[in-house]
Amino acid sequence: MRQKGFSPIIIIILLGLLVLGAGGYYFFKMAGLSIPGITQTETSEEVSDATDSDTLEKEIDETQVDSYDSDFSELDSSASQL
Repeated sequence: MRQKGFSPIIIIILLGLLVLGAGGYYFFKMAGLSIPGITQTETSEEVSDATDSDTLEKEIDETQVDSYDSDFSELDSSASQL
């Protein structure tokens, strides 16, 4: 006797959405397009394997943290160009 219900349908729909999502991600990456919300960062220097506090403190001081204000300004200017 065959069971009836919605669970097989829900599983098929979820698997379909998963396949579509993976396919979309693959398409964007192969086409060289950027995916909104995912940023690609380039590191100019590797972090050393040093464990002494002087080197660690120097690396922390040299770390540049971007400002959220500049990011919002960029988004605002690019949105106004649309």
